Amino acid sequence: AYCYRSLQVVESVQRTFLYPSLLHDIGHIYLKLGNYSEAVYFLEEALLNVKLTQERKVQYEIYGLLSETFEKLQDIPKAFEHYRLYAALKEEVQNSGAQKHIAEMQLRFDVEQAEKEREIAQKEKALVEQEREILRLKNEQLELEMELKSKELTMVARYLAPNNELLERMRRKLQQMKKY
Repeated sequence: AYCYRSLQVVESVQRTFLYPSLLHDIGHIYLKLGNYSEAVYFLEEALLNVKLTQERKVQYEIYGLLSETFEKLQDIPKAFEHYRLYAALKEEVQNSGAQKHIAEMQLRFDVEQAEKEREIAQKEKALVEQEREILRLKNEQLELEMELKSKELTMVARYLAPNNELLERMRRKLQQMKKY
């Protein structure tokens, strides 16, 4: 009674994605109760509706229940056909899940790789900045040394200038003395 009320509620909501699952559950209940004809009716109805929603997992579960139901009804060809569809869809869903997992792992790897590359780029940038700062400081040091050498040279020139004048006067006097 509750299943039928649930079914009516879901039908009133424009047969949403819950509808095939509910039909699947009702069919499963009838299978467990041994009412195989009702189970087949609800499971086949669920199968028709699940194909519209593309819920592959529910679809292979329905095929599995139909296979079990037809086996109970002694309809081996139909049981085998539904089991074959069940096995194929189940493998497809599992492969899809594995592929999705692989894609997620690849994405995670790519994100981590990009993060590491970004960190390396930041470290390289910081290193370049440090090298630039070192060069700036060396340039400042060289400028200060050049300024210091220039001042020393000026001081030496100032010191030597009077001596040069003295030497020049003495040279002239010596030349005058040679002339006499």
